[in-house]
Amino acid sequence: MKTVGYYIFFDESGKIDRQTGKYSYYGSLGIKKNQYEYINEALPKDENRRELHFQKFNLTDVDIYLHVLSEVLDKAQFNVYLVDRDKALNIADRLLLSSTKLRELLYIKIPERLIYGILRHLEDFYYVDIYIDKCDEYDEYNIKSKLEYQLNAQAVYRDKKYFIKNVTQIDSKNDIILQATDVILGIISFLIEEKYYSIKDNLTEKDFKYITDNITDDEREVIISSYEYNEKRKEYVLKVKSNKKRFEEVNRILEKNNYYTQSSIQKSELIYRLLDSDKIDRLNKICMYLWEQYGESIESRNISEYISKFIIFKTKFDNYSKIKILNIKYL
Repeated sequence: MKTVGYYIFFDESGKIDRQTGKYSYYGSLGIKKNQYEYINEALPKDENRRELHFQKFNLTDVDIYLHVLSEVLDKAQFNVYLVDRDKALNIADRLLLSSTKLRELLYIKIPERLIYGILRHLEDFYYVDIYIDKCDEYDEYNIKSKLEYQLNAQAVYRDKKYFIKNVTQIDSKNDIILQATDVILGIISFLIEEKYYSIKDNLTEKDFKYITDNITDDEREVIISSYEYNEKRKEYVLKVKSNKKRFEEVNRILEKNNYYTQSSIQKSELIYRLLDSDKIDRLNKICMYLWEQYGESIESRNISEYISKFIIFKTKFDNYSKIKILNIKYL
């Protein structure tokens, strides 16, 4: 029997007991060995290239990100599992489980379900190597042996065309496809939780003047009283973060005037350029599943609805920025 290789990469974003976002994200990427090798061989040679990581994305690296993501989206299968953080913690409370124990139990089930969701559709027989990002907790929970055992049991019981050879932890800095898994997972989280609306805390002198010149008198009073000027840094620093009501007022005014963080602006540009290519159909084929609190059903989600909201936001932001540049130019 002729056999060929298949690779699975697993990563997560937003550990359920350590973050404040709505969801924890788990992602699994499947790719044939020959396709994996092709992407690595075609990768532009650059010894100084930084590790691809969505949280650390900088627009100066946009070309390599687009190159890698385009190749991976063309050649790989990607499944994502979303766990509603509040619902999961409510279950833990009801069962008298600590959040740490809850995460351990989710590690036992979710990676296996995600990976099996890819492997069950293989039409030819493959020996499979699974790679997960290096993490001490995976050793503590014995994830490697549990994954191998569970998935091979599924293959035998359901007569599927795969066999797990190895489950290995690797440092993401040493593998471009594991890095791509992180970036895709980050993009999905960014879109679903609308993180492109992240408001900047501090304002440059030019921004402060522009915004106070183009808002109502009441809004101007809120902004002026909420910032203090830092002479050394030559910028206006937000001083009301601890005042929830005032902080929300400031955010509302800044959001209305499109004053978002540089990080969110740059990530938005990466996603927009990716969507502007022919990869929007591939993104739409990403399989997303939402773990619900009640019953055994898993809700399927379509990323297209989140992409549509993002495109509306980005178009509005770009148009506003053009108008702002023209207004500043002729001040």
